[in-house]
Amino acid sequence: MHRALPLLACLVATPVAADDFVALHKMTRQLSKPAGAEAQSGAWAACLLGGGDEDGTKALFEVAGWNVFSDPEIGMAEISHPKSNIYVSLYMDGAICSVAHTAQSSGDAAVLLEDFLQAAGLYPMEAEVEGCAGWKIGRFRSVGLTSGGQDPVCVGTGSNDVRFYFPEGS
Repeated sequence: MHRALPLLACLVATPVAADDFVALHKMTRQLSKPAGAEAQSGAWAACLLGGGDEDGTKALFEVAGWNVFSDPEIGMAEISHPKSNIYVSLYMDGAICSVAHTAQSSGDAAVLLEDFLQAAGLYPMEAEVEGCAGWKIGRFRSVGLTSGGQDPVCVGTGSNDVRFYFPEGS
């Protein structure tokens, strides 16, 4: 019986993980409304579903009509939509998926991000990420929040940048 407990725990946990995947996949549909407030949640969901995989992440945006420009020389892909205030930077090594919003404070983003993570079934734990606000999600992944722009600070009044970190092996 004791040997069966770990297997039983895995079987019980599987539907939760599947539900999280389904919830995130549904959220990516919001990318089809790039001018709406929901597009930000859709971009966050696409980053999480991509899990650091460049091609998989780009495909989630492309199918919704977003523009993708990849530059292998600098090791990044830039993703945008002409009707959106959201810009995504995807590091081609898969380590970071960054979702910047040019018309929203980092404080507002923090509230929305916590709600988003819980709705996705990820139950974040507050943690400092690169000296600023952040959350751990699972064993290996984390999310950081700063202002947007070239020289970000921890708190931005007019913009924000949410970065999903996917360390190698996660």
